[in-house]
Amino acid sequence: MFSVKVDQGAVSSLCWRCRSAQIDTFFCLDCKAIQPFLKESDYFSCLGFQRRLVIDLTRLEEKYHDLSRLFHPDFYQRESPEEREISLESSAFLNKAYRVLKDPIRRIEYLLVLLGEAIETTPPADLFDEILTLQEAIATLKKLDPADVTEMASLHHALKQSEQIFKRYRDQAGQRLFELRGEWDAAIDDKSSTGDNMALSKAQRVLLQEMKQILSHRAYFSRVLDNVATALKG
Repeated sequence: MFSVKVDQGAVSSLCWRCRSAQIDTFFCLDCKAIQPFLKESDYFSCLGFQRRLVIDLTRLEEKYHDLSRLFHPDFYQRESPEEREISLESSAFLNKAYRVLKDPIRRIEYLLVLLGEAIETTPPADLFDEILTLQEAIATLKKLDPADVTEMASLHHALKQSEQIFKRYRDQAGQRLFELRGEWDAAIDDKSSTGDNMALSKAQRVLLQEMKQILSHRAYFSRVLDNVATALKG
C-alpha cells in the first residue's frame, strides 16, 4: 500500500470503521482502513496547496499522481464496500481537483467560488455599441437570402473582423488575470506579515472584485465568439 504524506486537515480525525483517532495520512493505524477526504475539503487543500493562484505545476502533477495511485479503485476490488466507495469517490474528487488547479483560469474561478463570489456573464459597458453592431450583423445574416452573394460576403467579412477584435479582448482579459494571480499571492504575503490570516484584507477584496469582473467579461466574450462562429458556419 502507498504512503503519501498530506495535510492532516484534509482527512477525518476519527476512523470511520473503528473510531480510532490514530490516523496516519489516509490510513487508520489500528484497523488499517483507508480514510476519505473530509466533505469540507477543497481542491487546494486536498492536493496540499494553500489558496494561492500561482502554483508549482510540477509539484501539482507529482501530488496528483501519488494520491491517484493511493486511491485507485483497482487496489480495493477485494476490500469492503465502504472502502471501495471511498476509493471511487476520492478518485473522482482528485480528478476534478487536478483538472481545475492545472488550468490558471479555472483555478481563479474556483477560488472565487470558495470565497462565495458568483461569476455572471455580463458585457463591458464601454463595448455596448460594438456588441450591438455585431448582434445586428448576425441577425441580418440569419435572414439574408443566400442568393445575395455580395451582401453575404460583406457580412462574413465584417463578422470575421469582429471575431478577431473580440478574440483580442478575450486575450487581453486573460493576460490581466495572469497579472492578478501574482498580485493576489503578494496580498496574501502582506497580510501574513501582519499576523492577520482570517478575514480578507482591503487589497484582497479589491483584487477579488477585479478578477470577478474580468471573468464575467471574458465569459461574455467567449459567448460572443461562439455566436459569431455559429453564424459563419450557418
